[in-house]
Amino acid sequence: MANFADPFAAASECIAAMEKPRRVSVSQGASDALVLSDASGYSGPWDSSQVPYLIKPMDCLASRHYEAVCYVGPARSGKTAGLILGWLAHNMTNDIGRMMVMHMTEKKAIMLSKLDVDPAIESSPKLRVLRSARAHDDNIGLKIFKNGMAVRFAHPSPSELAGTTYRYVALTDYDRFPRSVAGGEVFDTAHKRTETLMSRRMTMVESSPERRQVDPHWKPQTPHEAPPVGGVLGIYNRGDRHRWYWKCIHCGEDFEASPGLELFASLPPFDDLAHMIRGTDIEALVDKHAVIFCPHCGAAIEQKYQNLLNADGRWINEAELLGRSSESTIASFWQGGVAASYQTWRGILGRYLQAVRDYAMTGSDDALESSTYTDQAMPYLPPELAASKIKRAEELAEDFERYIVPADARFLVASVDVQGGRDSRFVVQVHAHGPNMEQWLVDRYSITDSTRENPEGGFARIDPASHAEDWDILTDKVVAATYRTTKDGEELRVHAIIVDSGGEDGVTENAYAWWARTGEYAHKIILYKGASTRYAPIIKV
Repeated sequence: MANFADPFAAASECIAAMEKPRRVSVSQGASDALVLSDASGYSGPWDSSQVPYLIKPMDCLASRHYEAVCYVGPARSGKTAGLILGWLAHNMTNDIGRMMVMHMTEKKAIMLSKLDVDPAIESSPKLRVLRSARAHDDNIGLKIFKNGMAVRFAHPSPSELAGTTYRYVALTDYDRFPRSVAGGEVFDTAHKRTETLMSRRMTMVESSPERRQVDPHWKPQTPHEAPPVGGVLGIYNRGDRHRWYWKCIHCGEDFEASPGLELFASLPPFDDLAHMIRGTDIEALVDKHAVIFCPHCGAAIEQKYQNLLNADGRWINEAELLGRSSESTIASFWQGGVAASYQTWRGILGRYLQAVRDYAMTGSDDALESSTYTDQAMPYLPPELAASKIKRAEELAEDFERYIVPADARFLVASVDVQGGRDSRFVVQVHAHGPNMEQWLVDRYSITDSTRENPEGGFARIDPASHAEDWDILTDKVVAATYRTTKDGEELRVHAIIVDSGGEDGVTENAYAWWARTGEYAHKIILYKGASTRYAPIIKV
C-alpha cells in the first residue's frame, strides 16, 4: 500500500507562514521570543532592562523612517544578543523576511551560526517550533523555517554580496571586515542587496571601533561628530549621531556617558602616567580612579549606580542638540564603555593601566590599542601621535634675527624660484636641518633689483629670461651667503642650492650659462625644471 503525506500535517506546517505580522517593537518581540542559553554566558529570557541602551537602536530596526541602523559600542555591552539574536527572533516571530547575517570571515560566520544562533533557537520555545523538519533546511550556512523565514550566514566576498535580494542584512564586528570588497565598501554593497524592498528593508551594522586616528589635532565640528577614521564610525558620521546620556544622581543634569576615559577625570595625562607607572601599584591606582565625575556639579559617582544611570539614560541625537530636524536615513548610535552593562569600571581602568605599563616597559602598544577599542569604544591615537607630543607649527615657532640659525643646525639648503613677466624676480627660501630630521625655515626673501643701472635712476628690474648677467646676483646673495648659529657664532654656508631653470624663453639657457660661470660653487647647485604632463616621472636626472 502506498504511503501518502498527511494533508493535515502539511497544512499545519503552512499555517505559520499565513499569519499576519505582529505590530510590536523589535525590543518587545525579542523579549517575547528570545531565550538565551548557557552558551551565551547567561541563561534565561532576554531582558531589555539589563541593556536599556539597546532598546532604541533595536526599535529603529523596524522603523520606515530609516533604511539602516549603525551601532558603535564596546565589548560586553550585549550588542550581539540584542542586535543579532534579538532582531532575528523578532523577525522570525513577527515580521518574516529573507535575512543575511554577515561576519568578518567564513569561520566566524560558521561559529556565529553554531555557537550563538543554534543554541538560542533551541532554548527559545517560540523559535524552536518554527524549525523545518527537513534536514537540508537547517545547516550552518542557511536556515529555512516553517513560516518561510530564511537566514543566510555569510562573510564578505564578491559572490556573497552580489545577486541575492534580502529584506534584512546584519553586519557584525564590522571594523574587522576588509576595507573594500569588489571595489566598494561592504556596508554600501550589502545595503544594495535590500534596495528593491524599499521602505520595508533594513541594514544593521554594529562593531567596536577598530581604526587608528592619524590626526592628533582633529577636533569635532559638531557636538557628536566622530573622528574621520572610516569603518563603522564613518557610517555613524553619515547618520543622525545619537549619543547615550545619563542623568546625574546628585544634580539631575544630563551628561554624556562618553567613549574613552574622559569621565575618569582625575587620571594623570598619558605621558605622566607612562613615566610613573613602572613603580606604581596598579590596584591602588584603580581603587583611586575607578569613579566618574559629573561634568556639571563635579560630584563623584560610583560603579554601583551604573544600573540606575542606565535605567534613566536616554539617547540624544545631534539634531536635537542643535535645535534642528534630522534628515538622515541612517539611525546611528555611539555608546561609551562606561555604560556597558557587562564590564566594570575597574576592569576598564585595570586593563588600560596594565597596557600603559606594557607600553612603558616594552614599547609595544598592542594591549593599549586593544583596550582603547574594546573597553572604551574609541578609535586609537598612538602615543607617538598624541597631541601632547606633537604641537602645531605655530606653537613650535622660534624667533631669530636674520642670518642667525638655531644651535642645532647642521647644514643649510636654499631653494630659488624664478618668476617672470612684469613681476619678475627670484624668490629665495633657506632651511636649516638638524639631527633627527629637524628642520627650520630660517630665511625667505625676493630679489627684485638687478645690478644694471636704470636710466631713470636706481637699478633696473631683474629679468632672468632676457639678461644672462642678472643670474650672477644669486652667486653673491645666495650661494656665498653665510649664517651664524646661536652657539658660539659658528658660521654656516649654504650646503646646496636648488634653482628653478624653467619658465619663459631664455630662462633655461641663462640658468645653465650661470651654472657654468659659478666655478668652485657649481657642485653646490642643482638646476631643476618642473613637468606638467600627466605621467611625467617624479625625478629624472
